[in-house]
Amino acid sequence: MAEVSLVKQLSGTEALDSMLFELRKKLKMNGRFSPHMAYPGYRAILKLEFYPAASFVPHVEQVIEVEFVPVAVNNEEPREVVVSKTALVDETVEIPVRPPNQVREDSDMPTPVLVMDEKGNPVEKWVHRKGKIPKNKVKGGKAGNMEGYEPAVTMVPTDLTVA
Repeated sequence: MAEVSLVKQLSGTEALDSMLFELRKKLKMNGRFSPHMAYPGYRAILKLEFYPAASFVPHVEQVIEVEFVPVAVNNEEPREVVVSKTALVDETVEIPVRPPNQVREDSDMPTPVLVMDEKGNPVEKWVHRKGKIPKNKVKGGKAGNMEGYEPAVTMVPTDLTVA
């Protein structure tokens, strides 16, 4: 028997992981979160609206304020760090309702399948359906082999004045 996909609801942890995956994917497009950027601290307001589909669990609407501002660095005298009150990044990520296994695949999480073990008994396994691009996949490859892959792109929003 070949593996058969199992239909299982998403756990709370899987729902959270898929939301964080989508948020990270969206914010990677903003140059302010590139590895070469450095900040002595930051303030962020994260707003979450979570509406479970076909569930008895009520929806959640929550605003979380995060502030990380060090007052002293490397045994220096404490100093006040000024944090901008103007948002530098303002993004909205909407996640549509999708079947649980599609959410898992889109978020690069394992999906449940039913397979037969060596004794012929059905066994549930969790397998990755969609893998990440191996490093150096593009090197020396043909352009035709890259179908279905998206390049990692960093976009920095800019304001251009046209005269």
